[in-house]
Amino acid sequence: MSEQQFREASNTYGELLPQIKLAQEQLKQLRKQETKSKRVFRKYMKQNQLNELNVHGATFMIESKEKVQCNLDLIEQHFNSHDVDQYVRENTVTKEVFKVIT
Repeated sequence: MSEQQFREASNTYGELLPQIKLAQEQLKQLRKQETKSKRVFRKYMKQNQLNELNVHGATFMIESKEKVQCNLDLIEQHFNSHDVDQYVRENTVTKEVFKVIT
């Protein structure tokens, strides 16, 4: 990578950042309004015993799903510590993470 490529990317990033932050803030406000509407839809569906509701082409559904909870605390409660330690050693992976702190 050349120094010029780095400078160009840096300049582009500097120009885009304020626009991105503004768009994110606008989207945040829109999502809040959307969430309020969805709460009303869910309440309406529950009150009227509806499993499905169509609003402006979007279909909202209420369904039950089973899900298995699995985390290290639960595993440690149900298995002996030696097996848990061995499992952790054998299944631990390291991954690289690229973060931006603003």
